[in-house]
Amino acid sequence: MRLITLITDFGLKDYYASTLKGRLYSASLEIAFIDVTHQVAPFDITEAAFNLRNAWFHFPKGTIHIVNVVSGDEGQINWVAIQHEGHYFLLPDNGIFSLAFPEKKNITGFVLSSSENTPFAVLKDAVKYILDGRAFMEIGIPTNQLVERLSLQPVTGPGYLRGEVIHVDHYGNVITNITKELFDAVGQGRPCKVYFRKLDPIEQISSSYSDQPLGENVCLFNASGLLEVAINMGNAAELYGLEKDSSIQVDFYDDLKEQLEDI
Repeated sequence: MRLITLITDFGLKDYYASTLKGRLYSASLEIAFIDVTHQVAPFDITEAAFNLRNAWFHFPKGTIHIVNVVSGDEGQINWVAIQHEGHYFLLPDNGIFSLAFPEKKNITGFVLSSSENTPFAVLKDAVKYILDGRAFMEIGIPTNQLVERLSLQPVTGPGYLRGEVIHVDHYGNVITNITKELFDAVGQGRPCKVYFRKLDPIEQISSSYSDQPLGENVCLFNASGLLEVAINMGNAAELYGLEKDSSIQVDFYDDLKEQLEDI
């Protein structure tokens, strides 16, 4: 039984996700689908990449990861197959892979094709090819010219970090593009204040949501190592009007006196 993960912007209202699964079952019944999400915002490839980056490595080697999200301004695009650390990725060549794996350079992809020349047919044929155990290097036409997109990086200074919201999860937790690695490098162990929406700052980085009383703000690094603003048992995005691309700033202080002067 081979695992196939799915990330799409199909939603749950329509038949699109079921149709894709039906086409893939026609390649083999010896597959099991894992729906990572079908709730990516329509055409939002950055959200698709965020979900891919945070999900793929939890699955065993040999898993096939399919992403079907196409932005509205792309016109005719190619579908490609990429092999990475024992996993297979089937997705449009529109920059999703580069957004999900910004540290990977000079990736070779293989442009896929099908006699029907429709996305679902292309994916079905590629899945069958992989399941048949054929040589991956011959799955399509090789290319080193995959579309690359760059995600916005936090702005840094001697005493601050300025990032932005990159994702709001189902609970209304607000996830930023500030990594713990960058936070530690700039902060150097100094106390800090986290500012957003010109509200009173959060002055403590917690280890878990329960570090703060129910209904109180909490700032922590999540399992992906990204700075997150939340409310213990509440919805931070809704309460504070935070959304994707909202600004988040972290100011660092050398001592208590400097903190008080900033008030």
